[in-house]
Amino acid sequence: MSVSNVNNVGHVEKAINNQNTSSSKGVSSLGSQEYLNLMVSQLQYQDPLEPMENTAFIAEMAQFSALEQMNNLNSNFSAMFNLLQTTEASAIIGRTVTAINQETGEQVQGVVSSVVFDQGIPMLVVGDEMVDLDNIVQIG
Repeated sequence: MSVSNVNNVGHVEKAINNQNTSSSKGVSSLGSQEYLNLMVSQLQYQDPLEPMENTAFIAEMAQFSALEQMNNLNSNFSAMFNLLQTTEASAIIGRTVTAINQETGEQVQGVVSSVVFDQGIPMLVVGDEMVDLDNIVQIG
């Protein structure tokens, strides 16, 4: 029996390594898809004479559910943050700002004429330059 348990552990470790190798994020944390694949591999390679207990299976399902809810919460927080940045950027239109240019490190001062979105990030148009909202040091 101990030999089959070692083989089962080897299959689960192989599944983990395959998930880590195929992950496009390059991070060591498990996402919901990797977690689900790991759980399926664990069930597939379990010892049929000693299957997983119901309580352990329910605990893993609860962990999976919690992971999904955390991912949903993270998405909602990101959307709320983007909306907040958009609101802040539009409130500055017509005001004089002082900001630091990311490329040159020099101060840029002028009136914000509009807001342009670059890959979802609001950029303020000050004169003929685009300034990131995070680089503003003073609003006049």
